[in-house]
Order: sequence, then C-alpha cells, then structure tokens
Amino acid sequence: MYWINDSIDEDDGERVFPMLCTYVTIKLDAVKSVEILEDEEATAAARTLDAVSKVYVGYVADDGDWDDDDDEDNWPWTIRLLRCGLSQPSPEEFIEQDMYTPVFPNTKHPSRKPVTPSKPLPVSWQDCYLATFETVTLRSPAAWKKWDTATDMPSDAYCTHSYNVCMDERRREQLDPTPRPPINLEPMVQNSGPHVMPVEPLYVPAGRDGAVTSCQSVSSLACRSISAASVEEENELTAPVPPPIAVLSYDLTTVEKPADPQDLLAEIRFIERLYKEARARVPARKARAAEELAHAIAEAKRIDDAAFEDLSKAGTNARPKVFPESSIHPIRAVRAFFGKHPFWGVPADSPPALAVKCSRWRGQLQRYFCGTTSPTMEKGSRKVERRDR
Repeated sequence: MYWINDSIDEDDGERVFPMLCTYVTIKLDAVKSVEILEDEEATAAARTLDAVSKVYVGYVADDGDWDDDDDEDNWPWTIRLLRCGLSQPSPEEFIEQDMYTPVFPNTKHPSRKPVTPSKPLPVSWQDCYLATFETVTLRSPAAWKKWDTATDMPSDAYCTHSYNVCMDERRREQLDPTPRPPINLEPMVQNSGPHVMPVEPLYVPAGRDGAVTSCQSVSSLACRSISAASVEEENELTAPVPPPIAVLSYDLTTVEKPADPQDLLAEIRFIERLYKEARARVPARKARAAEELAHAIAEAKRIDDAAFEDLSKAGTNARPKVFPESSIHPIRAVRAFFGKHPFWGVPADSPPALAVKCSRWRGQLQRYFCGTTSPTMEKGSRKVERRDR
C-alpha cells in the first residue's frame, strides 16, 4: 500500500498516480474500456455513454482486485465513492440507511464521528458522506504525477472508515437469512498429508518423420483441437468483465458537485452489458470471417487455374523451333572455329627477343633429340646415318 509519504521520486517530486488514500475525480472512458473488443456496435454505444457520462469523486482505498498480464498500460484501483446527501436504503440488498460515514464538516450520524480530509473539501459540496457499499474497482492509465495538490485521507481517518466498513458488512451478513454454503475442507485435508507427485501419462513421441504413431491417430488430434477451440470460446463468453477504464485527477475544484455514485454504478453495468453482448457476437463474427476467407481463397484459386490453363493452351499451339541438321562433328566444328579465330593468328607486333631466343633453343633441342633417338633423319634430300661406336 502506497501512503502519501511513500514512493517519492526525490528528483521531481512525482509519485505513482493515484496514491492510495487520495481523493480523485472520476470520469469513465467507455470507448477506451471496450476498445479491446474490436466491436463496432459496442464502440458506437460507448460513444453515446461518453457523451452523457458524469464526474464522480472518491478516495483510493486499495489496489484493485484485478490481474491482467496483457494490460500493462492500466492499473486497477479500489475506490470508495463520496456522495452529497444520504443514500436510499435497500432492504432487498440488506443495506440500511445508517450504513455510512460522514465527512467533515458534515457530522450527521446517529453514532459515528466524521472523518476529516487533509484539506477542506470545496465549499459547494454540502453534506458529504462515504456510503459503505458504494465502492467500485476501476482501471486508470499508469502514470507518475506530482502530489502537492492532492487531498488525502490521513491514516487515522482511513482506519476509522475501514472499521466502519467492516462493521456494516458484518451487520449485513446478519440481516441476510440466506444460508452460507458449507466450507469444503476435503481439499485442505488431502493437501495436508505427505505430498505425492501425480503420475503423468507416458509420453509417446512421434515417428522420425514427424508422423503420428498408432496410439495417436489423426482423428484424435482433430477432436482435441476442436474441443480446445470450443473450451476457449466458452471461456471467452464466461470470463469476468475487466474493470472499466476511467480518467482520474487530483484537482477537486473542477467539480461543482459530485454526481450520485449510483449513476456511476449504472454506467459500469452498461459497460458490462456491452462486453457480454460483444462476446456473444464473437462466434458469428468468426464464422463470417472464415466464410469470407474461404470465398477469397476459392476466388484466388479460380483465377490461378484460369491463368494456368491459358498458358498451357499457348504452349500447345506454339510451333517448336526446328534447327537445321549438320553432318559436322561438334568437336571438329569447335576446332575449326578456334583455328580460324583471330586470336590464333600472327601477332601484329614483332615477337620479343626472349621469344626469338626460345624459338632457336627449340630448334637446337629438336635436332639433338631427333638425332639421338631416330635411326635416320631426312633433312632436305640428304640422309644422315647414325654411327654406332
């Protein structure tokens, strides 16, 4: 719990907003509350609510009883609402008229002393009370703000009001004749003994190629996927509605008179109804989206098939190109081509001296080898006889 002296940022004086035990103004943001549904009908109805939504006042009593890991942008808070004038009793809900706590300077109560804020409330707020059962859980955008303008509930006043709330809740339970369901102690008894790990079924892996083994048929996997999808849809329909998102502020002077907390409870019920109606439309919307996707896939396949058929016809009607036959062997043709290529011709420049010298050496070596390895060698018209010694 963050009291008014906790979680201070020493650099700029900002703290978590809102701090616990601080008074805030409240205005619901219905459009933001139903934005996650992505439902046009719910969004349109939420806009009409935002147009007539009122401004309420209350103090932040505790962190909200809501946990959503996917929503890190909003924080939940439990807020006890402030009202001007007494609330009406509700015998069907076992709420009596004196189940409230006056807020100073109001002192009207048969037996309870008023709680005093750290700063006086606006003068236009007459006969302020904290009704015990006018409490809401709301979400607000996560933020850090300066607290110097905040009106807070001192710790002694907070403890006094919390005690009064507990007493009223106990009295309400006594007035309600509905029998309470008995507490099932069997799970606690079972868990009190030695802890035994449950035996898990043996995992049978698939084949090397990823195929399903004989004990895990394709039909069973399909049934599991369908049942899992059905359970997921059922959970979406029965899941609790998240608390609405509201815009909070420390500035109490902007409110001429706090609106009736019962109107805020009615706005919250309206948003809850939008949630339930939008969730009920989800299966039909998914079916319609699947049908549109199947139609788009079929249309794309039809276009592809038509294009492939046109290409096949064009390829069949085209005459193949006939190349003239030749009796020349391909290797000989290549040799003939490169033999006539200018690359093999006489170079334009005279050969260098080294090339001339190598040419002379080649002639001498040729005469030497030919003279020693061949019995006779014909040079011009003369024969050179080899002399053996």
